[in-house]
Amino acid sequence: MIPDKKLIESLLKKYSPNEKYYELIKTHGEIVAEIALHSAAKTSVDVNIEILRAACLLHDIGSYVFVGADKHMKDFGRCYPGHALYGAAVLRG
Repeated sequence: MIPDKKLIESLLKKYSPNEKYYELIKTHGEIVAEIALHSAAKTSVDVNIEILRAACLLHDIGSYVFVGADKHMKDFGRCYPGHALYGAAVLRG
């Protein structure tokens, strides 16, 4: 199932700790999607646009667990890559 815009926004809101970070991650995903879709239009490779858009919009959903972590964790940079694993688990659920 490819999530539609309504489901994507619902998921981003559900896992966001507050409105500020919801808007930050949502806007970042929209920028990434714009760049990716522009790039996809320029290639001869067959790209599923709906999957690409959904992936871009949701790619940082796992970042929410790290919000503020840099203030509390000495090795934040080493731990942050785990946001991809956490995000994948969230989306599988």
